[in-house]
Amino acid sequence: MSVIVPNKIINTAKHNKIINENGTSKKLSFLKRISPKNGINALSLSLSSLCSADCIFCPAERGQRISTKFMPFAYVEKIVNEIASRDFSRFHNIEVISVSANGDGFLNKEIIKILRLIKKRGPHIKVVCFTNFRSFTKDKIDIVLREKLIDNIGCNIDGASAENYYQVKRTDYKVVKEHLLYFIKLRRRLWRDVPLLISALTLYDYVYSIRKGLGITPLKTPDIDVSNITDDFELIKQEYMQILDHPKDHILRTPVRGWAERKQINPASINYSQYICPLMDSISRAAFIAPDGTWYACCWDGNNELELGNVIEESVHRVFLSDKRIMLLQYLENREFAKINGPCVTVNCCQALSCN
Repeated sequence: MSVIVPNKIINTAKHNKIINENGTSKKLSFLKRISPKNGINALSLSLSSLCSADCIFCPAERGQRISTKFMPFAYVEKIVNEIASRDFSRFHNIEVISVSANGDGFLNKEIIKILRLIKKRGPHIKVVCFTNFRSFTKDKIDIVLREKLIDNIGCNIDGASAENYYQVKRTDYKVVKEHLLYFIKLRRRLWRDVPLLISALTLYDYVYSIRKGLGITPLKTPDIDVSNITDDFELIKQEYMQILDHPKDHILRTPVRGWAERKQINPASINYSQYICPLMDSISRAAFIAPDGTWYACCWDGNNELELGNVIEESVHRVFLSDKRIMLLQYLENREFAKINGPCVTVNCCQALSCN
């Protein structure tokens, strides 16, 4: 487990300064007077650390460190009640809640109950979800659309054929496509304004981007004959553009990241001055919560290595002000990735890669 060891922080919220090891103080540029304008504006709940797919672009060890695989309803209730409180709104303004961080939320058996709670306690909050549609079954689609429980849906269609899709995701495209088409059809029949974003990360894109950008062969594709790979993005786009509702729906290429390849990277070979954290804004304003209540660094901290606190053992607001979180932001801002440990030591894997 990686641990961030911060310097001593004195009354951060009030004085906005950090006391360094040599006794000198320094203003924190990322933390001003706390108000809804610079407090938390997004909550990313990992309702499940499991997924029915095994994508080549996701780390094999994702979610293994957290023994609690599904976030209990009571945990969600505690978090939602806090963010809906008047005291919390003095400092923060939650605009968006994601219910699909670091796993497939629809594997959580209490997903519908959780969505109803969020809508009841935070009717002004936009609820977003990213799913592969395998576990987003027809009965759940019916309830979600009829009760308007989700405001925005995203999914990956990473192959134009069942064979190509399986090579990327190791799961059945037939079931996924059946559920996705049912969603589109029912949404149209119920006149629901729920935008759908289809992302596509093809086998060609991933293999060639990793080879070109990182100079390695992807861990999960050692037996792929790269000479026979063709890019089928245009075929995916051609099929789904005909059935999507424009202009609210979109289909886009997914940028390739190397977070699944971190084990192959030697941190000693990285020139950290060349990189910035591409999620700095999100880390500054969003809370990423694992199924057991752990606030972890970001959505690319796939194994929840960088623990900043636990919002079940203490409040969301207190973890927001915690020494570990403040120091994480300081290190990221200064590009001191080696001091953070965990996934940040391979920050090159967080950058967008291209095979073009």
